Amino acid sequence: MTTFEIASLIVSVLGLGGIILSIQGSNKQARASVFADFCLRYSTIDEKTNGASANYRKSDVTGEEKENYYKFLDSYLDLFHQEFELKRRGMIDSGIWTIWVEYAKAHIKDRLFDDYWTSDRGRGAFGPNRAFVDFIEEVAR
Repeated sequence: MTTFEIASLIVSVLGLGGIILSIQGSNKQARASVFADFCLRYSTIDEKTNGASANYRKSDVTGEEKENYYKFLDSYLDLFHQEFELKRRGMIDSGIWTIWVEYAKAHIKDRLFDDYWTSDRGRGAFGPNRAFVDFIEEVAR
């Protein structure tokens, strides 16, 4: 091999390494963007339901507050379902997923959640996705 061929090979390997590093950096940036997007969507859900997520800790929830909380859960579980599917496809980092699951546990273990989940509105909405239903029920235990 000539010096020129060796130099060309080295430049090619370095270029390939640069491409790999660039892809890894883009992947991290994309994951951070997904995290930020979902966090924004969560806060938007809470705003649209007049802060209903705070009501789940109250012991004397009125009918209107309960309905607002159910609306919150409708939107929240729909979004969490999207995250669940992205995680199953390997598109969400495990660290981020752990944060989201811990947040979800606060709602899933709530006393109002059981009533919601056993209705057609809750569990019934996700019936075709057995994996998600099983996951929610496992977290609820």
